[in-house]
Amino acid sequence: MPKGVNAVTGKGNNFKDRTGQVFGQLTAETYVGNYMWKVRCVCGTQLTVDIRNLVAGRTVSCGCQRFVNLKGTMFGHLKPYEHVVGSLHSMWRCRCSCGNIITVRAENLVSGKTKSCGCTRPKHGHTKNGKSTGTYRSYYAMLQRCTNPNTKYWNNVSVCKRWQGKNGFIHFLADMGPRPKGTTNGRYLDTGDYKPSNCKWMTKVEQVEEARNKRLRKRIQNDKRRVCSK
Repeated sequence: MPKGVNAVTGKGNNFKDRTGQVFGQLTAETYVGNYMWKVRCVCGTQLTVDIRNLVAGRTVSCGCQRFVNLKGTMFGHLKPYEHVVGSLHSMWRCRCSCGNIITVRAENLVSGKTKSCGCTRPKHGHTKNGKSTGTYRSYYAMLQRCTNPNTKYWNNVSVCKRWQGKNGFIHFLADMGPRPKGTTNGRYLDTGDYKPSNCKWMTKVEQVEEARNKRLRKRIQNDKRRVCSK
């Protein structure tokens, strides 16, 4: 029996009831003697831990999350200042360089996935409060048509790199301009990749004409092949 511990209760002379106290991802539930407490992790796992390791911060979870102290470290524009207790993921409250406060998963900070509160994203004014302009809807539909095989409009053509990524819509808007009423994004001869030199805002009549020209060109090419093969 350690010195200063009551042989009957197993509690030291300076025993402090820690029941319900939270240490990182662990909540103290029952004292079992000799400085040991039964604790429960946020993931549901129960384990027995030395209270001295809990208080010192050496043990903060059952091991389901390896705690890394990110406090004060800059990640892009974000500076973590408080670890959020009780989440199933390691979360940090961060202050952005613009002054905003947001809560971010530790893994997103470390990986670089989240670098700001969103204040650094290009502002184009074409999406607001869950609504978007016709120009942005056409841009989004183009990306879906070319990059998402699960969409019913999938046609297995490509979008130029300039119109993709973080500044993709900014470049698209600069090249195409705002979408005029009654038009959609059309390709010349209704073929080829989506790129500045092959696209324009077209009316339905213009798109039908481009599709007709496409069929006509294909017919001419087939005729030439037949003549050459004779």
